[in-house]
Amino acid sequence: MASLLFLAQNDNKFGIRYGPANLGLTLEGDPIGIIEVPGFYQPPNGTNVTLITHVMMKRLDISRFVLGKTGCVGEHPCDGKPLEVRIVGMVRAGIHVNNFSFPRLKICIDCKIKLDYFTEIFRKGMLSTKGYKVNILKD
Repeated sequence: MASLLFLAQNDNKFGIRYGPANLGLTLEGDPIGIIEVPGFYQPPNGTNVTLITHVMMKRLDISRFVLGKTGCVGEHPCDGKPLEVRIVGMVRAGIHVNNFSFPRLKICIDCKIKLDYFTEIFRKGMLSTKGYKVNILKD
């Protein structure tokens, strides 16, 4: 399980109340988890509404899964193509003006995120290597 920080902003002159939702998380078309988003309220002209959500993933070795998806298995070189993470689902939302509620709407979410997994892993590996070399030089 992981936590995800979601920043919401409402530039309208009315408040918006969102209901709780479970959004699906897929990697290259394969379902890998669920994102639980609690219900929340955005006040009129509200900024920086911070919302902590929980991501529950299937039990799998994500590195092996990603390497298998990109064809980087065994001695084959990786081409470094980005992976596509997709978040899909439905959220119920309602408008609030002066404490009056209006009918709720269903909003469909289909968000695609390109993830450059190999650059991130390489960058973290280089940072840890640099830190290790610094420790050796100090000894």
